Order: sequence, then structure tokens, then C-alpha cells
Amino acid sequence: MKGRKSVFRAQVVSTHNVPVGASTTTLQLAQVLHHMAAEHNRGRRTVGVFLDIEKAFDRVWHSGLLFKLIDNQIPPALVWTVASFLKDCNFYVTVEDATSDPRPISAGIPQGSYLSPCL
Repeated sequence: MKGRKSVFRAQVVSTHNVPVGASTTTLQLAQVLHHMAAEHNRGRRTVGVFLDIEKAFDRVWHSGLLFKLIDNQIPPALVWTVASFLKDCNFYVTVEDATSDPRPISAGIPQGSYLSPCL
């Protein structure tokens, strides 16, 4: 369980209160550099692994995510929270004055919330 705890301790920069035009990527990089400098000053080594996964938010399969959470013995209350977060997500398309009927979303994570980057 020790390895799993480190995953949940990862810090995420919130996009709330970010100045207009500021890049959240830049803020994340600043946070990483600050952490690395602090650890260096303590005499510790740091390693960074960076992945740029194209369309990662758009490709998360809801059922698969919930299965992984359960399989990794995540507390049921947290699994329920994630399931509720993903439940009843719909999309529709509007072109000029025409709007399609809502359709269910079975993959993808809603963006812009605190929970999204953690998933």
C-alpha cells in the first residue's frame, strides 16, 4: 500500500484563480522546479518522469477506470465518488441554430474540476 499512497500524494495545480492567459503547464513546471530545488537544498536527489499523452482525458474508459480503482483496493467511498462524478455525463452538438439530442459519454473525463487530473 505504500506505493499507492505516493500516487495520491501527488500535488495538482488548480486552474482556479489562474490569471487569464497564464498556462497551467507553466505553473506545473514552476511547482516541479520548486520541489526539486527544495529537495536539492536538503541534500536529496530527485528524478522527474514526464509523459505527454495525447487526448488522455478524452480516452479514459469509465468502466475500466472504476474496475482499476476497485482492483487496487481503493476505499469504496472514493470509488462511489468517482462513479457519481462520471455518471450521467452527456454531450450534444450545436451547429448554428440546430442542436442534436443529448448522447451518453462512456469515455473521457470531464475537464476543469479538481478531481479530473487525479483520474
